[in-house]
Amino acid sequence: YALCFTLGPKQADYARLAQEQVRELILQSGDYAGLLGEVRGDGTRVPGLLLKLAPLLQLLPGEANEEAFYSGMVEQAAARCEGEGRWREALPLFNLAGRYDRVLGLLSQQLATCIQAQNDASLPGLLEQSQ
Repeated sequence: YALCFTLGPKQADYARLAQEQVRELILQSGDYAGLLGEVRGDGTRVPGLLLKLAPLLQLLPGEANEEAFYSGMVEQAAARCEGEGRWREALPLFNLAGRYDRVLGLLSQQLATCIQAQNDASLPGLLEQSQ
């Protein structure tokens, strides 16, 4: 339905609105593989439904450019998930967008948080043992 916005006379204004609506759809549905595609174990990308519809969203100037789609729609969705604390959802999205630096940074941050929580939980036990 949101794609129909881009068919009107004020295409630039409606394209932004359609992009926002589709971004919300991505985040609410959680069907990242179906809508955005996925990265297989061998590193190849399998396009999702939205990449096929990207020209209607006016995400891609001229010929279809997958990198523009992934850096636009996918990376913005990943950043929003990360900002909302939904790091498990952000990881595959950053991976799909090719932002491996963000994947490693997010994993490192979560690992540090887990280690710190483990240390904090074991600290009372260590103090009791030393007395």
